[in-house]
Order: sequence, then structure tokens, then C-alpha cells
Amino acid sequence: MNHDASSTAIADENHFLYCFHFSFAKGIIIYERVKIATNNCCL
Repeated sequence: MNHDASSTAIADENHFLYCFHFSFAKGIIIYERVKIATNNCCL
């Protein structure tokens, strides 16, 4: 396994999940960075 900036970024992605919520009222997309452990992403 290569330990470089790339693998470090991937490791970070493994710990966090990016969610995209569309707010219909505001007409914008909200980006949320949530811990996968919560298991309530994008509900």
C-alpha cells in the first residue's frame, strides 16, 4: 500500500461521508460532512 498524499486523502474519505442535500425552499444545495458512524446521513 502506497503511503502518500493520495492514500491519506482516501483514508480521510473512509472516515467521513459527504452528503448533498437539496433545499427546495431555498433552491440551493447544502453540503454536509458527516461521520459515517452516525448512519443517519441524508435522511
